[in-house]
Amino acid sequence: MSNFGIQLLWTARYDYEKGENRNLHQHAFHQIFWIASGSGVFQCEDDIFELEPDTIFFIRPNQLHGLTAVDHVKTLDIKFQIVSEELESATAQIPARMRIRNKEAARLLELVRSEGLQRQSYFRELAALHMAELLYVLARAAEHLENEAQSNVLELRSLAPRVSNTNATAAEKAEQWILEHADQDWTIAEMSKKLGYSPSYMCQLFKDYKGLTIAAFLKEVRIMRAKEWMTYSDCSIKHIAETVGFKTVHHFTRVFKEVEGITPGQWIAREISGIRNGIFFDDANNCHHVT
Repeated sequence: MSNFGIQLLWTARYDYEKGENRNLHQHAFHQIFWIASGSGVFQCEDDIFELEPDTIFFIRPNQLHGLTAVDHVKTLDIKFQIVSEELESATAQIPARMRIRNKEAARLLELVRSEGLQRQSYFRELAALHMAELLYVLARAAEHLENEAQSNVLELRSLAPRVSNTNATAAEKAEQWILEHADQDWTIAEMSKKLGYSPSYMCQLFKDYKGLTIAAFLKEVRIMRAKEWMTYSDCSIKHIAETVGFKTVHHFTRVFKEVEGITPGQWIAREISGIRNGIFFDDANNCHHVT
């Protein structure tokens, strides 16, 4: 049974060592590579592209493609089939290569991977929903590339509209403000003053809106961003902790273990052990292999 016009097959985190080659090959399904870091060369049919961080490669069925890593390259790779004529038509204009200025594509790809990894109720449906959103977001962005001359560099926007200060509720404004200032040091009183509300009113409204306190939501955002850094960068835990907004690595480690149940070091070790271990979305995942 298809979901949202998508049949997900497989996803994995991949690391390519310096000088490693993935020779030209083809297959009967779609594939997306997201380049998290590193440099190299990617070939799709007769086109040769430079590998750069925050680049997406969109491979169609039976297209020859291959990769050569000049230095250590980190990717997130998803293989899938499009089983809807509507979605097939919508994605027809997506180019083979798109440069992305923000992390929207990575966020949606990680949601797909996370659903496949955790395999909770309706994980296939939710993973397909996230994948369909990404494809429609890419299709929408591709429309603007036709009128631009700056070489396929763009910023993706989620299908969920960004709220304006005019139309947003106080809680929505607070959420947006937290996301934009999560790496900084501030108090609820300072945030409330900036937004023009009393701290007590803001705290109650936000709890009703998100089901979390402001402090708990801020913690969640910082840990989520830390996991992205730990997955796709080679930075030290100390650097990551400071980058996402923690004053000390000790505080970060304590909060991370409180949220994830393991230390950052243990989380990284688990992540490394999962590199090149495919996550399958079919029922026969133990015997089904996609190359």
